[in-house]
Amino acid sequence: MAIIYPSFFDSSAAKLPYVYGEPKEQKVRRIDYRSPYLGIKRTLEYTPRAEYGRPFDNVKGIKVDENLIILREIFIDGALPGDAREILRQFPGRLPNQQEIELIYANRSSLCNNLLELGESPLADSWYLFHKGDGRDENWNYCLNFSTGFMVSADCDECIAALLVA
Repeated sequence: MAIIYPSFFDSSAAKLPYVYGEPKEQKVRRIDYRSPYLGIKRTLEYTPRAEYGRPFDNVKGIKVDENLIILREIFIDGALPGDAREILRQFPGRLPNQQEIELIYANRSSLCNNLLELGESPLADSWYLFHKGDGRDENWNYCLNFSTGFMVSADCDECIAALLVA
């Protein structure tokens, strides 16, 4: 399967530092969740890595800033906002706030290089979900377009991507 590189990909960008922890078990997981839009139970098969047994099994995440780590456990692309939130609840971490997503956006080319080194897919030319304010549900449907830098409120039927941070 060919890697799809986003428009902002720059192979010469410096990689960000890794944060290490306990080795992570690399296995396929089936995630069951209830779609708030369809009103039915759905199942998603989640594969955490493109290749197993690589030398990065003990990477906890990618350090974007002193207090911001992108967790490598999850990256969702092409889900509806409510579905993405239901799936993300099954993993450690949280969605980034506006300041954090802007910092991630500023480092998106470097993050792609880190993800590729880990054997994972690069970020996408997509809308990335974040929250504003206190994180209540009405503040969750905001997105930053990683190809243009525009921020919008996401409609329930728009496909988005999401990252979990710590």
